[in-house]
Amino acid sequence: MNAVRPRALSQGEWILLLALVAEVALFAAIAQNFFTPGNFFEIIRLSVELGLLAIALTPVIVSGGIDLSVGSMMGLAAVLFGALPSPLQFAGGALIIAAGIVLQLRPRGEVAEHEAVAEVDPA
Repeated sequence: MNAVRPRALSQGEWILLLALVAEVALFAAIAQNFFTPGNFFEIIRLSVELGLLAIALTPVIVSGGIDLSVGSMMGLAAVLFGALPSPLQFAGGALIIAAGIVLQLRPRGEVAEHEAVAEVDPA
């Protein structure tokens, strides 16, 4: 029997790994505080939102329950909240949430093709 051994990394993955190592080496040489534990934990701290979103939405996306526009909506929300001056962020957030509720409660008319309910034949 001729068993095929799976490779650890494909050709494209090796190139990406080498590019990542080269990038870290370059930044570590240029900036003295880049390759420190403090900077590592700061990068992790700033990546928490994206990581939590990825963990929560992975099973939903894999099961086909949602499209991939969630990331773009998160980016749009971040830009909108970042563009508002600090005193208006709460009011702007409340306005955005209210607009989302109104859009969800509006009459939709005909059922979309992907939302159609299958009729069961009783016979």
